[in-house]
Amino acid sequence: MSEQISLEKPSENQRFREVSDQEIEHAQTNATPSNTNRSTDTWIKVWEQYAKQFELPMDFSLLDSETLQMHLSKLILQLKTQDEQEYSSSSIYYCAAGWNRFLKEHDFKAKRPERSLLQGREFWKFQNILHYKMKILDDLGKGEKKHYEPVTLEEFQALKATFNISEPRGLIGTLILQFGIFCAFRGGDYWRLKMGNVTLKKDQQEYFEIRLFREKNNQRGLKGKHQKSRVTYIMDPLAVQNLKNYLAQRLPQNNERFFLGINGSKKRVHPFKNQAMGKNTLRKILQEACKKAKIQKKITLHSLRTTCITWLNKMAESTSRIQLLSGHKCIDSVQNYNHAQEDIKKELANKLTDLITPAESTKQISEQTKDNSEQTKDNSEQTKDNSEQTKDNSEQTKDNSEQTKEKLSLHSRKHSNPEFKKKDDHSLAISQTDLTLDSLGTIFSRCHIRNSDLKIFLFSYTRLRLVGKIVYCPRLRLGAINGEKFFRQCYKFLIFIFRNQ
Repeated sequence: MSEQISLEKPSENQRFREVSDQEIEHAQTNATPSNTNRSTDTWIKVWEQYAKQFELPMDFSLLDSETLQMHLSKLILQLKTQDEQEYSSSSIYYCAAGWNRFLKEHDFKAKRPERSLLQGREFWKFQNILHYKMKILDDLGKGEKKHYEPVTLEEFQALKATFNISEPRGLIGTLILQFGIFCAFRGGDYWRLKMGNVTLKKDQQEYFEIRLFREKNNQRGLKGKHQKSRVTYIMDPLAVQNLKNYLAQRLPQNNERFFLGINGSKKRVHPFKNQAMGKNTLRKILQEACKKAKIQKKITLHSLRTTCITWLNKMAESTSRIQLLSGHKCIDSVQNYNHAQEDIKKELANKLTDLITPAESTKQISEQTKDNSEQTKDNSEQTKDNSEQTKDNSEQTKDNSEQTKEKLSLHSRKHSNPEFKKKDDHSLAISQTDLTLDSLGTIFSRCHIRNSDLKIFLFSYTRLRLVGKIVYCPRLRLGAINGEKFFRQCYKFLIFIFRNQ
């Protein structure tokens, strides 16, 4: 339904005419902002789903206060989105506000005493439940307001470079950036902007005056009768020329809306249609530019307003002066856009760091961190080398084990031969009784026997042939078998090794 109504002209002899009930209803409905009506309808549908499940009347104004309070408290306490996610605390409040508007309106129409869910003590239980629910959501991090991240100067230049002003779409995109940065437009201001709001003036130079009669916080009428329209100016010569080029390409019988749809016909005479550009198209032009500029973060039309206010804060402009441009009713609202405070907080933290930790200590810590990082890297490489070396040693040990097994097999064959048994077993001039753990080290060193070879033999041969207690030999640093069988077998092994060298 449109915001305007077409009134029939009265006859020539009459000053007034009969107004229909439909016209009265239309005016009554559109007196309230469309977003407010939409919000009320959304939350009433939630109640209707609840009422259908528990067999309650769809119009909850028909319930008495005590029953209504009980059911609304139960509903608000368990209210979640359709995908079972928690709402933000502000959404829960908007829900209660929507129910409150519905209740007051229907009580008035039914000529019942006016009731309020959010004021007075009649619904104090519901107010406590609402307060509790919002506190819980705040603790869960659901209380943060919508955050529009500002655009950096580099990102703005990248966005600007994606638009070709010689094409209709590029020219529209450039104007979107201009209105956002120079005039701090809200998202809805682009669509509400009309031709009568834009005026070319000339003082010492040409400039454009942008006047917004109606905004989000200024709906005019009785509620805004003392508020003035917000006036901003575009002084940049290049931006002024872009606006003049756009106005020159509009149709002579153009629509009152400032932004017109783009004519995509190949046989077009004019680049723009004689109809307003939709809200979604305006958003889409900016989103496509973000993709071309390879900007990852989310940027909306309102982000340009945030950027304007943030840049002015960084230039140390006073909040009251910024308020004149942004059109905020309250100075505190301007502070919500002060993303420059993050840089100030970091600067203060650095100053406290310099006070507590001297600069030399900070430099030393930084160098030490760097050295530790390099040392960690070296250790990692060394660990890798050790792992490879261990692997090589394992393969070498395996080869030595096989070689020892071959020697043992040869030793067994020779001792089974009668000629070998006739040979002198005392050629080493060492008696069997002289063998001790300490003397073994001397014998092995004389024979140039490696500890690794002996270790392989003892752990392989004795595991198969001998049974005894494993002890530690300090000289050889290996495990050995204690007992007479150990000395006898070692003696035979030494003879075998000596004769085969």
